[in-house]
Amino acid sequence: MTISSARLAPGVRSVLDAPRGQRFSHPRIPAVSAREELLLAQMGDNPRVAYRQRHGILPAWMEVQHARLSLAAVETRTAAPPTRPRHRSHRKVCESGSLGLALCCHVLAAALGAFAHHVLSPLL
Repeated sequence: MTISSARLAPGVRSVLDAPRGQRFSHPRIPAVSAREELLLAQMGDNPRVAYRQRHGILPAWMEVQHARLSLAAVETRTAAPPTRPRHRSHRKVCESGSLGLALCCHVLAAALGAFAHHVLSPLL
């Protein structure tokens, strides 16, 4: 189903007719003002200013994440340990001695199979 070009608004037609990569305007980073450059040059010995001059301005989400992580760190330090034990899954194998127990079961099964073969082979 196609829409005729007569029914499209002129702005939409101009966007669709524009070459690829030039269809939409891309927001540009605003240039730093001369006053801000002067102030940053005066505060060059400040570690935060030096980092900003090297790497640029940090996005706002990084500041929010830093605040969230620092708040979470404070909460974990002040939180009390859980009072009741955690529920263990009924499928979880006991960690202590499980390898030795499994090895013993395999050896016992192999020995019983060899013995049964030795005893029952003359009867067949």
